[in-house]
Amino acid sequence: MSESNRTTLKMLQSRVDYLNKVTDSPATYSDKSAPSFKSNHGHYYIGQQYGGVSLDRVHGEGGGCEAIFHTTTKRDLLLLVSAYIRGIESSKFEEVA
Repeated sequence: MSESNRTTLKMLQSRVDYLNKVTDSPATYSDKSAPSFKSNHGHYYIGQQYGGVSLDRVHGEGGGCEAIFHTTTKRDLLLLVSAYIRGIESSKFEEVA
């Protein structure tokens, strides 16, 4: 596979950042200005485990999370996140119509 066809974490992070924007979710995992740890409920982020990646979402202030898409390759996750975004955008368009 050539370098130009490789899916990078940077590319994937860019899509997840956009997902957070489209869903009006917090842009960061936690509020670093808070006096104690508090995660931002609803924030989407890339999980990395067992050599793969997943799309996770924070549930609650204690840092619990839900796997939206389980461990897979970066390329597959990029396609899944893009489709997820298209679905969200389509539903917003239909609400307006």
